[in-house]
Amino acid sequence: MPAFGVVTLGPIDSVTYTYNPSNLSGGSAFNSNRAASTYPSGWQSLQRTTRGPVQGNGLYRVTLKLNDPQVVATDSDCGCAGTLDFTDSVEISFILSEKSTAAMRTALRKKAAALLADASVVAQVDNLEYIWA
Repeated sequence: MPAFGVVTLGPIDSVTYTYNPSNLSGGSAFNSNRAASTYPSGWQSLQRTTRGPVQGNGLYRVTLKLNDPQVVATDSDCGCAGTLDFTDSVEISFILSEKSTAAMRTALRKKAAALLADASVVAQVDNLEYIWA
């Protein structure tokens, strides 16, 4: 069982992102990257949840969610410094049968990691490109 502790991502483009334990609530673990901003509204967050089978459906759901809030940097007519401007986020859910083996689940996780690195997915996310036939 994963311990509720520090989660480190990276280095990514020479930057390491450290998410420190923040809160445990309702079976979800919340971590915060407070180094992301001097304002609490700009702290990046990571939420991790594992849910077991419900009502005999035989499915586990593992959900990971990253939030990257962007705050107004300086006071202006558009907003005060530290005010939340917008939030980009990603949510990844693994729906796993209780019949699957650890090897099957590992293979799926590795495929998901490779999918996020695929050139077409990179173009979709980084450049907001559409998929064309």
